[in-house]
Amino acid sequence: MRSLSQQVQAGRRSRRELAKGGTSLQAVATLAFSVRRVWEQQLLTAQAANTNGVWASVDRVFPLVLQVSGITDATVQVRVSAQPTSPAAADHQVQAGLDMTADGLVTLEYPVRWVKCLVTGYVAGTINAYGWGLRTFA
Repeated sequence: MRSLSQQVQAGRRSRRELAKGGTSLQAVATLAFSVRRVWEQQLLTAQAANTNGVWASVDRVFPLVLQVSGITDATVQVRVSAQPTSPAAADHQVQAGLDMTADGLVTLEYPVRWVKCLVTGYVAGTINAYGWGLRTFA
């Protein structure tokens, strides 16, 4: 691991090299200081019945990973929306991926604004759904 002074010196060398190459330091600085933060949210907690789910805002979060567990005998669908405002709970928008009848992961590699988990055909299980990803602020 490099010391702080080594990291600073490397950064100075990088800026000098970029300036020689004609690259805009303003553009590089803007990109370098974009903030990325982890987004985490529980979408279902010990769900033991059919549910429409609740829309969660995932604006500027991608890739986004959802882990669904506790499915014994039920179907879970990951639903997404690109609408600027939250859809109504009963509005299911677009399905991402296939119906889940066993525990697993769903990865969304495209940006959406809203996500939720819909449980149908519930017979048994205690279903949890947890999502995480990187939120970017420029």
